[in-house]
Amino acid sequence: IHHSPFTIDLPMNLYHLRYFLAVARTESFSQAAQEMHVTQPTVSSGIKELERTLGVKLFNRGSRHVSLTMEGRSLVNYAMQIQDLVEEAEDRLNRRDVQPGEGFTFGAIDAAVTYLLPDILKAYLHHYPEVELSVHVSPSKYLVEELLANRSEFAMITLPYAHPKVETRSIYEDSMPLVVGEDHPFAKKKTVTLEEVAEESLI
Repeated sequence: IHHSPFTIDLPMNLYHLRYFLAVARTESFSQAAQEMHVTQPTVSSGIKELERTLGVKLFNRGSRHVSLTMEGRSLVNYAMQIQDLVEEAEDRLNRRDVQPGEGFTFGAIDAAVTYLLPDILKAYLHHYPEVELSVHVSPSKYLVEELLANRSEFAMITLPYAHPKVETRSIYEDSMPLVVGEDHPFAKKKTVTLEEVAEESLI
């Protein structure tokens, strides 16, 4: 399988660029948050992180509205081009007229391959039978390394996982039962923490 022709490896978060464009358009952090369907602190922290990453101030912040700095105005066109490319890539992946042999590679942990992907892939391939998929099965650490090296389009990993160049979204939550003897202290508890479990001998 060859990789998708569209790859991005930027020292900035794409969501931060979208927040930036929304604030630039509305001249308001609160209106931008409403437009993006997130909280205002999320937008504010995203802009601050973008400014920290780029090392420049992007907005002049007033009491009632904000305005772009010279550096902010320079970034607008580049941010719009990046956003257009991302939308083009998303549209390309969702098209039904994919040529035979085209496809993409992604990574997944073993549990996702066993319990989640069978139904998901069955439905996806029903709608897009021409698409060829390649799945790399590895622990989360190695899947993220593959992702950062542009050897996969996305990865299904175990959260939490913190990395400055990785954007994560929770798509599934599961519980894990703990089996102990009836005389074990945990037997009287409804839940236990990972810290408590870490101190025990496990099989």
